[in-house]
Amino acid sequence: EMMERFVSDSRVGAVVWYGDSDVGLKLWSDAVGRRTQMAPELAGSDPCFVWGKDVDLRKAAEVITKGRFLGSGQACMAIKRLIVQDSLYSELVSLLVEEAKKLKVGLPSDPTVSLSPVGITALYLLIDQMKDAVAKGAKIETGGYRVNYLDEPDPAGLFYKPTIVTNVSLDMRLMTEEVFAPALPVYPVKSVDEAIAVANQSRFGLRSSVITDDIEIRQRWIKEIETAGVGTGDDHLYYDPYMPHLGGYKDSGIIGGKYFTTMLSRMKYVHAGPETGFL
Repeated sequence: EMMERFVSDSRVGAVVWYGDSDVGLKLWSDAVGRRTQMAPELAGSDPCFVWGKDVDLRKAAEVITKGRFLGSGQACMAIKRLIVQDSLYSELVSLLVEEAKKLKVGLPSDPTVSLSPVGITALYLLIDQMKDAVAKGAKIETGGYRVNYLDEPDPAGLFYKPTIVTNVSLDMRLMTEEVFAPALPVYPVKSVDEAIAVANQSRFGLRSSVITDDIEIRQRWIKEIETAGVGTGDDHLYYDPYMPHLGGYKDSGIIGGKYFTTMLSRMKYVHAGPETGFL
């Protein structure tokens, strides 16, 4: 309601929206009807793809753990789905479990704490998403429950243990919805074709990343993945301090960083040249 009032105010010339896709798409529609510029950057279900015979899986596990669990996963541009070459799957899952167990919950004043409390809306959504996954056959490798700031199991706790989920199917809500909390579904694939198809089946297209030692596969991922941003280095794109507003594809937004300033500008053409001779 507050944002509807904001968008409808005639004094507002442009709106930048970072947030939920369903709300953002409605605001976007309202803004267009009122001829108000809008630059939306909406929800994401960002895939990370791991492939290659010489990939450093320990390093990959560290990158993925940071990209998924920093801030308890409460970032639209965090890694949300992990797609892994089947021959690397078991070892990488074991390393991810090991890394996830190192993360610590606690009071924000403690500098050794890794995980923040989870917003109550995101927390209850995750609980429903996890119930759906387990009912459809998912296996929880680690985590999967609420804790308090003492790291004790607590049904009323505001923290959620970092969770790695395997035996995942594509119809699970963990794979079709944004997971704005510390849970990571891991899905094995037999080919790059399958990986790209799985990644692109999402309604979202915000960010993605690829961890591979094969330059051709890296370039193919960049070309064929339906996301507005791609990370190919030693960290997930979200944590690049120089990253501009990149928008998104599909239900994650529109436009990119190159045109962002244009979206927030009123353009005016000025002709100061010689007299035209065609009239």
